[in-house]
Amino acid sequence: MLARIVTRLCLDHIKSARVHREIYPGTWLPEPVEDEDDDLTLTLMMVLERLSPLERTAFLLHDVFDVNFEEVARIPDRDPASCRQLASRARSCA
Repeated sequence: MLARIVTRLCLDHIKSARVHREIYPGTWLPEPVEDEDDDLTLTLMMVLERLSPLERTAFLLHDVFDVNFEEVARIPDRDPASCRQLASRARSCA
């Protein structure tokens, strides 16, 4: 009996929270304006998702932020040669 009461109270609470979330009190924002930069950003994000975290780190730090491989190698605690290889692999995926 107690379990049924608690279950029903929980379900009622969930339903009321769902109703509150569906009601938006403010004005709706306009749709975002699409431009060519958005396509480039989306493409870059899709490429980065395919890379492993180490490849992504080496690629972004060296190719995008122009950090030398000796400094890049300190972050994941790898050799500079292995970071060069990771960045090369990442470039070939892109």
